Amino acid sequence: MTVNVEYISPCVEFISEPADYNFLPDQRLVVANSNGRLIDEIRKTIKLDNEFKVINKSLYYAKLGDTLMSNAIIDVYASSTFDSDSVYGFIGSGNNASHIVGRKNLVHRYMKSGGVRPNGYIAVSGEDVVPRRPVNVSRTIHAESDISVPMLINGDMKFFRTRYFVATNSKNNENVIIYIHGHSSRAEEAEELANTLLSYNKNITLVSFDLPNCGYSERFSYKSIGKLTKFACLDFIEQFILAFVQQLMYNGVIEEKSIKCVVGGSLGGNMCIRLSMLDNLVYPWLKKIICWSPASLWSSFENHVSGNIAIQFCDSEAIKPETQQSRNEYFNNVYKKEIPFLVKPQPKYWFSDRFKYKNKLIQQSMYDRYEVYSSDFRSWHWLVAKEQLIYSHLDYKSYDRIKSNLTILTGTDDNGGELYNSVIQFSKYMKSGRVISLRDVGHSIHTERPHFLSKFIIDSCI
Repeated sequence: MTVNVEYISPCVEFISEPADYNFLPDQRLVVANSNGRLIDEIRKTIKLDNEFKVINKSLYYAKLGDTLMSNAIIDVYASSTFDSDSVYGFIGSGNNASHIVGRKNLVHRYMKSGGVRPNGYIAVSGEDVVPRRPVNVSRTIHAESDISVPMLINGDMKFFRTRYFVATNSKNNENVIIYIHGHSSRAEEAEELANTLLSYNKNITLVSFDLPNCGYSERFSYKSIGKLTKFACLDFIEQFILAFVQQLMYNGVIEEKSIKCVVGGSLGGNMCIRLSMLDNLVYPWLKKIICWSPASLWSSFENHVSGNIAIQFCDSEAIKPETQQSRNEYFNNVYKKEIPFLVKPQPKYWFSDRFKYKNKLIQQSMYDRYEVYSSDFRSWHWLVAKEQLIYSHLDYKSYDRIKSNLTILTGTDDNGGELYNSVIQFSKYMKSGRVISLRDVGHSIHTERPHFLSKFIIDSCI
C-alpha cells in the first residue's frame, strides 16, 4: 500500500508587502563594492580593549563634526558587546560626550531587549563579532532569548549558544509548534506563519530558533564538531535540534506533553524527515511532523557528472581560507552568479515566479546576511549545501523507516533540484502519512500561503 498524492489548488492569499529595510549604511562607512563590509577604521574599534578608548575615539570624530563616523564607532562597539553592562555615567564634558554615551546605551538596550531603536543605521560587523540580535534588518516582535545547547563531541560536553523566540497567545505555552528554518536562514523565517497562527485565536505557541552557524547563533569552526564524516554537518544539525528542544523542556520553557508538532521547509523539511525516522517512544514529541519542500528528496547528485561538479564546487568554497575576497565571492556565488549546472542563482528557486514579492525578499535576505557573514558562516553554508546534494532520502530508502505521522507538502512551482517531481516520486514508496501537492505554489509555502499552512497545521495537530 502506498500513499496517494492529494492535489489541492489553494487560493491566492493577500499578503502585505514586506516592510522596507530603511537602515542601510552610508557609502562612506563601507568598502566600495564589498557587499557591505565596514571600513577598517570602524572595524578596528572592536579590538580596542577599553570602553573609554572607544568613547574617546568616537568623541574625536564628533569634535571634527563627523557625526556619521562618531556614531559608527560607538555603534560597532555597542553591537558587539552584548553581555557587558551599559555605562550610564557622564564621560568627559560637553554635549558631544553626552550624546555618545547616550547613543551607546540606547544601542545596547535595543540589542538586548528591542524597544526604542536609535536613529539611522547602526554599524555592525559580523566578520569580527556576530551580533546577538538583528540590528538593521527585520526582527521578531516576540520575546527573544538565548540558550546554551549541550552537545557531546568526541566524548566531551560542549555548549553552543543560539537565539530563539516564543510566539504565543497562551498563558502556559500550550499547543507548541517547533519550527525549523531553511538553509542559512534565521528564526524570523517563521514570523509571518507565527503571526498568522496567532490570528486564529487559538491557544498556540510557536518556537523558532537559529540553527547552528545561522542567524544570530554562536559561530564556530566546522572542524570543532568532531570527525568530519560524509554527513557530519547534517548529523550535527539533527542532534542539535533534539538537544535544543530537550534543553527548552529542562529549562521549563515548554513541556513535552504540550508539543503538538514539528514543522519546517527546505533544510528544515529535510530535518523533519530525518526526525520522523526516530523512535517516538524515546521522543514522544515527534509523533506529528509537517514539512514542505524538503531538501535531499532528490536522487543523490553523486549519481551524475554535473551533480558531482556542483558537489566539488561547494566543497572547494567551504574549505578555502578566508581572504579579503572571500566575502565578495560568497555573495556573488550565492546571489549573482549561476552556480555550475544549477542553471540560475539558488535564491531564484526560493519562490514561485507568480509570487509578487519574490525579488524584494531575495534582496532583503542578502542584506540579512550582510550583518552576520563570517568565515565560519561561509564554510558552514557550503558544507551543508554539499551534504544536502549528496544525501538522498530516496536512495537511502527513508520511506521504509518513517515512524511519525508525517505530512509532506510540495508546490508545483518548486523546480529547484527538481524538488516537486522528487516529492511525487518519494510518495510512491511511502507506506503511511500524507503527501499534498499545491498548485501554483513555490518552494517557500510558509511565505506564499501562510493562511493555508496555518489552517492546515491547526486542523492536523491542534
